[in-house]
Amino acid sequence: EENLQIGWIHSEDGSSRGVYLDSFFLPPPPARASIVTSDSSQPLAASVDPHCILYCVDQKGNREYLTRPWLTEALQGMAVPDFILACAQHDSDASQYDAPSSLLLFQTPQYASRFSLIEDRQAWNNNENPKGSVVEDISPVRGRLVVFDSVQLPHEVAPIKSGTRRALAGWFHEKTQELQFY
Repeated sequence: EENLQIGWIHSEDGSSRGVYLDSFFLPPPPARASIVTSDSSQPLAASVDPHCILYCVDQKGNREYLTRPWLTEALQGMAVPDFILACAQHDSDASQYDAPSSLLLFQTPQYASRFSLIEDRQAWNNNENPKGSVVEDISPVRGRLVVFDSVQLPHEVAPIKSGTRRALAGWFHEKTQELQFY
């Protein structure tokens, strides 16, 4: 669907599904009436700015929305991954203090507690493997070709200990979303 995978939703059985960010989501018309402008006094007209929303895909190929729609102005200067992670941590504890659902980004505390970013910078900074990671070292062997999706697979290239590294790197880019005007 041309949306970026940003994380995983982990099931109790140990399986995981990809979580995608749709940054051009338009809430359905009944929801638009409840969205207010920044001065909180005037409902938005029929046209509304695209929102962001997180979703995963079920076995039938349908979207399963994990969060409520939000505008990027909610980030207030935070990076998107930091914002989502902070909300996941906050929302996973929501049942303990009976928070109203209107204050939560995630649809349920279970979604929030089972969510992890695809790129867990905090774990890497602590020299830990992110939750659900499988670390695989690939030995440099003459003539070996390594092909992978660099967006879905966090990776690094270790320094060489001796000799000279020669590499040929290339990227294939998928079609990007066209800028939509509403």
